[in-house]
Amino acid sequence: MNKKIETAIKYYKLCTKLKDTIRTVPIVWNAKRERIESVAEHIYGTQMLALSIYYQLGYKLDIMKVIFMLAIHELEEIEIGDLAFYEITKEEKLIKGKKATDYILKDFLGKDEVSAL
Repeated sequence: MNKKIETAIKYYKLCTKLKDTIRTVPIVWNAKRERIESVAEHIYGTQMLALSIYYQLGYKLDIMKVIFMLAIHELEEIEIGDLAFYEITKEEKLIKGKKATDYILKDFLGKDEVSAL
């Protein structure tokens, strides 16, 4: 199989892990819900909220960049999980998040662009 296709499939498989990664903050806050959302559901929801705000309120911004940023904003959680604010300091999370993102994107051709966002 073509190396680029293999890398694309590997990246996709890694990202699908977010469908099974449950968000911890609603649990910490003791949210009264029938079911707590996954990180993937959270990402989708933030993208739909951004689209709604963009069109309904008419903000002048690069909506494609915003949607792209929202698509990857939890990428690190593939490796480190959804850490609650009391589990780790902000500085530690930044370090772990950067290391996790670098690992996830190591073979990805768009790693520089994605990391910059």
